[in-house]
Amino acid sequence: MAANWCDIGRVTIDMLPEDVLLEISDWHLGDSDFYNIEGWQTLVHVCRKWRNVVFGSPRRLNLQLFCTGKKPVRKILDIWPPLPIIISGYYRKITGEDNIVAALEHNDRVCRIHLQEVSSSLWEAVLAATQEPFLALTEMELHTSAKEPLTVSDSFLGGSAPNLRYLRLSCVPFRGLPKLLSSTTHLVTLHLLGIPHSGYISPEAMATALSALTRLKEYCLEFRSPRSCPDRGRRRPPPPTRSVLPALTEFIFAGASEYLEDLAARVDAPLLDRLEIMFFRQLIFHTPRLAQFIGRTPNLMAHDEAHAIFSNFKAEFTLPRTIRGLNLKIECSESDWQLSMLAQICCSSLPLVSSLQHLHIHENEVNESLQPCWQDDIENVQWLELLRPFTTVKALYLSRDIAARIAPALGELVGAGAAGVLPALQSLFLEEPRPSRPVQEAIDKFVATRQLSNHPIVVSHWDRKRGKR
Repeated sequence: MAANWCDIGRVTIDMLPEDVLLEISDWHLGDSDFYNIEGWQTLVHVCRKWRNVVFGSPRRLNLQLFCTGKKPVRKILDIWPPLPIIISGYYRKITGEDNIVAALEHNDRVCRIHLQEVSSSLWEAVLAATQEPFLALTEMELHTSAKEPLTVSDSFLGGSAPNLRYLRLSCVPFRGLPKLLSSTTHLVTLHLLGIPHSGYISPEAMATALSALTRLKEYCLEFRSPRSCPDRGRRRPPPPTRSVLPALTEFIFAGASEYLEDLAARVDAPLLDRLEIMFFRQLIFHTPRLAQFIGRTPNLMAHDEAHAIFSNFKAEFTLPRTIRGLNLKIECSESDWQLSMLAQICCSSLPLVSSLQHLHIHENEVNESLQPCWQDDIENVQWLELLRPFTTVKALYLSRDIAARIAPALGELVGAGAAGVLPALQSLFLEEPRPSRPVQEAIDKFVATRQLSNHPIVVSHWDRKRGKR
């Protein structure tokens, strides 16, 4: 009986037009993600007609071979037609190095490489197997877990991957990257994460490499070590003209401020609407070129609200705009250092803060355990230095704990000194509806001083959780 049903199924399929079978195949395979890359193999085993239909439209059906360290790759490649190859060792310890290398040997067919937690031995084998151009490669993601991985030379991928769209390298020392990027003119996403000092690339070389990436939309550049910083004695002045990244909308950076200063002076990104920066801890911050770069980026300047946020391991300055906007962070746990460094950043970014009308200063709202442990030796002048650049702010919002620290500083402002801090201020919003007596006295003194100078201030309650005033 089973055989009869099988015969009926074959007859039914034979009666269907090939274009219908192709539509069914298309629907069955969907987007051919990692979970369904090999779905076509089920169809070709149904009958000869369906096999002919599937193999007759390899591009439309996006037929690919999925190769991992656990599969007999050489056998697989002998059985099937010469289809594009995906190599994956994803989210688990990779075994079967020979199988990975066997797939890499077909450099003319490899279209995607995703390898995570690559060991030292596999990393060495991967580098040896990728010395020829990979002309079909569109996506590559590599993350090595080796403590001291071999540095990637400019012969990697034969120095050419013209069809590459997505490149993500994590903990990979790749000094030869600029040569490769000169060939990847179709690149849309570039993530360089955890760059060790041995993989340092100068801002000048990086800017030159980026100039060829006219389709780049997402760019992430994150150094692992504070040593990855331009040599102050060898820093060159920026060129008279800058490279334009016409499609870039997202830029994420982690590293030394000097590096970003030199890079920002050499590029323009007119469509950028998301900029995230994490600076390493350092004694002096001077970032006028970064401010100029932001000033040349209209989407980042269209703000009238800013947040200064403190937590137990970093300080942030944010210009919110839904999920985009500007977010600048300083990695540091000492509260006095946080305050000093954030004040320096704001002071050297005067064009950035010159149009702000609302300033919120508060602790981390997401997790109370991340709130800072404030030191008792922070001087009032340090708070005033943070406030001084905000000459256009009309409304100041202070959380309960921040108000307890800023109020004494405001209360000390008298005479001409009072006009130099927040000269446009009209409204002061306090999260604590009933401040402590010392805080209330300091606020009253500040309000009275401003009243005498004909700059009255209205004090109101700020419901921070609801965002209401």
